[in-house]
Amino acid sequence: MSIEVRVPVLPESVADATLMSWHKKPGDRVRRDENLVDLETDKVVLEVPAPSDGILAEIRHKDGDTVAGNELLAVLEDAAGVGSSQVAAPVAATKLQAAANEEPVLTPALRRMLRQLKLDPSEIPATGKNGRLLKSDVIAFLDQREQEVSLDSAAWQAEPSAEQNMALELTWSIIPVILVIVIFSVGFRTFIHMVTPPANAYEI
Repeated sequence: MSIEVRVPVLPESVADATLMSWHKKPGDRVRRDENLVDLETDKVVLEVPAPSDGILAEIRHKDGDTVAGNELLAVLEDAAGVGSSQVAAPVAATKLQAAANEEPVLTPALRRMLRQLKLDPSEIPATGKNGRLLKSDVIAFLDQREQEVSLDSAAWQAEPSAEQNMALELTWSIIPVILVIVIFSVGFRTFIHMVTPPANAYEI
C-alpha cells in the first residue's frame, strides 16, 4: 500500500517553502514520526515526519526545490507488502538525488537576492550542509570579486600610458640642454664680473 508524504500547511502569508535536505534516501526504512525532510520558509524551518512505518519508495522533489502547501513530496510503501526487489531505490528518484548533489540548495530569500544581483548560483562555492548555499557565501563571493576588480584597476593605473612614456622621454632629453644653458649663463656672468673693474676704480 502506498502512503503519500505531503508538504504540511504553511504559516499564514507564506506562499511556498524550499526543500533544504532529505534525511532519508529511496529504499531506506523509516519509522512513524521520524523526520524525513526539512523545509525552510521566510519565517520558519519545518520538519516533515513520516506518517507511518514503511519504506521510502520514491522522492518527488530534490534538495533546493520550491514547493507549495500540500504538494506531494514522497511516497512510502508499507514495509509488510514490499518485496526485496521493491526496496531498491527507483531510477528516477536516484537521478533526483544525483542532481541535488550538483546544484546548490537555495532558500526563497536567497533566490530573490541572487536574482536581484544577477548572480549565477552555480558560480558561487556553497559551504552549507548538503551543498546549501548561504548568504555568507554570496557576500564572500561579492567581496572576492570586488577585490579582483580593485587589483585589476590598480595594475592598470600603475602601468604608464604611451603619452606618459613620451612625456618622460622628452623631459630627459631636455634636461641636458637646460644644464648647458645654466652653465653657460653662470660662466658668462663670472667672466663679465672678472673683466669689469669696480665702480670706484676711476675715482681719484
